[in-house]
Amino acid sequence: MHAGSGRLGRPLPARLAHTRLLVPLAALLLLPVVLVGCGSSDNNSAEAKWAQGFCSALGTWKTSVQSAGKTLTNVNELSKTKAEQAVTGISDANAKLVDDLSALGQPAGSAAPEAKAALQDLARQLKHSADQIQGAMKNVTNVQELLTAVSAMAATASTTASAVSGTITKLESLEASDEWKKAFDDSEACQSLNQR
Repeated sequence: MHAGSGRLGRPLPARLAHTRLLVPLAALLLLPVVLVGCGSSDNNSAEAKWAQGFCSALGTWKTSVQSAGKTLTNVNELSKTKAEQAVTGISDANAKLVDDLSALGQPAGSAAPEAKAALQDLARQLKHSADQIQGAMKNVTNVQELLTAVSAMAATASTTASAVSGTITKLESLEASDEWKKAFDDSEACQSLNQR
C-alpha cells in the first residue's frame, strides 16, 4: 500500500507506521509533569488546599491525555477513527484542566498575583494546544496525511506537557511565604503526580 493513498478505514502498514510514529508517541505517553516536593503532612491551610486542588487537577489531566494517547500506540490498528477519538480525548482533557484551574480561584497570600498570571498563561496554552490538535485532523484523506496529523498531535501534546511543567516550576519558585512552598512539598496529590 502506498503511504499517500492508503484507505483510512484500514490499519496502517506496520513498518511505515512504526517508522513515522515511534518517537512522537513516546513523547505523548511520557508526559514530563513532575513536582519537586516530596514531603507529607496534614496541613489544612488555604495554601495547602490550593496546592492540593492544583496537583489533583494536573493528575486528572495527565491520566486523561495518556489514556487518549494509548489509542494511538497500537500502530497496526491505527485508523482515522482512532486518531479522532484521541483528538477528542486530549481536547476534552485540556478543556477540563482549564475549568478545574479556573475553579481553584486565586490562591491566598503574597504569591496570589504571580500564581494567577501563571495559570492564565497556562490556560491560553491549553486552549491553543486543543485548537492545534483539532486542526491537525481536519481534511485528512489518506494514510500519509493521517501519519502527519498524528505526529503533529503528539508533538503538540508534548509541548503542552512542557508548558504544564514550566508552570509548576514557576509556582514552586515564587517568592512567597514558607507556607506556600510547604503546601507543594506536603500535598498528597503532588506526590502522587510525581509517581504517575
